[in-house]
Amino acid sequence: MRKKSKKILLFFTLLIVFSFKLYATPLENQILLYGLHGVNARAIGLGDVYVSLVDASSTYWNPGALGKLSKPELFLSHSNIKYRSYDSDINNEFLSFALPSKYGNFGLSSAYINNTYDFVDEFFEYDKWNETVKKIGISYSKEIIKLLSLGVTYNYFEYSFYGDKLYSYSLNFGALFNLREDFTVGIAYRNIGPDLQLKIDNDNDGLIDEDLYDQFDNDGDGRIDEDREELPFPLLKNFSLGVSKYLLKDNNHDLLLVFQFDKVEKDSKNSINNSKIGIEYRFNDIFLRLGYQNNYYTDRTTFGIGYRFNFLHFDMNFDFAYSHNTEWNSSFGDQFVASMIIQF
Repeated sequence: MRKKSKKILLFFTLLIVFSFKLYATPLENQILLYGLHGVNARAIGLGDVYVSLVDASSTYWNPGALGKLSKPELFLSHSNIKYRSYDSDINNEFLSFALPSKYGNFGLSSAYINNTYDFVDEFFEYDKWNETVKKIGISYSKEIIKLLSLGVTYNYFEYSFYGDKLYSYSLNFGALFNLREDFTVGIAYRNIGPDLQLKIDNDNDGLIDEDLYDQFDNDGDGRIDEDREELPFPLLKNFSLGVSKYLLKDNNHDLLLVFQFDKVEKDSKNSINNSKIGIEYRFNDIFLRLGYQNNYYTDRTTFGIGYRFNFLHFDMNFDFAYSHNTEWNSSFGDQFVASMIIQF
């Protein structure tokens, strides 16, 4: 009875601590932020908290967690979020496969992020706005000792904007500490890579940054306003520290509490701090989830449900999540996520 009282007190204490807002300067770049919206309906249902948990989607969240998998897993996810600023939908498709081996655990992942909406502008003469990211990732993780596993993911991606494309790469590093059977700490540092800049040569003369809509022929070729401005933008580095603790765990019931702190960096002077909390209750094979996060893009409340079953000797999980934006004037609206895990 005394232990249960301590657990309840700990839960409400941490809930209060993580409910305080952490104010920071918002970042403007959007398309690479889309990739930080997260995958996995279980994760979204828990408030976008997952660096301290383990499954095949850890190729995205924390490659260090892959080292804890003992069986091959296939993970698929679909996410849709409303982009209110331009009345469009951002779709994120993610697939990952994890394969344990005696040499360590390997992962292969693929992502496709797309945002398209109607855009009418007499000056630019475009009728549609389109941004896409296509990404392929390779992960490796190994359990160094029983309490610690480390991992890395290499991502190669194509970023397309208005039909112009660039190719680049990024690295994710992660670690998972199993301090006790029911207490885990995860650390991840994601999106480490070079700054990006589109190189646009609309007139195919081999030169860029020529005439930036100033009505002058700056390069002396007899034409004006040829190539639009190529604005550089950085990858948004993301540091995450997460904790998961089972307050209750037996054959019929689980009660899981998770916390996470994120810091998204544009540069050393411009970042967003984000705190998150989630709770999951399992009754037999049914999962109910509730989460909350503040000051990432806005305050968000998340809800999720999941079901676990066995089909043709495969262990399977189906999960659904809904993320509600509590601020009506934010660029990003509500989010829906569906995902599936197949364990071989």
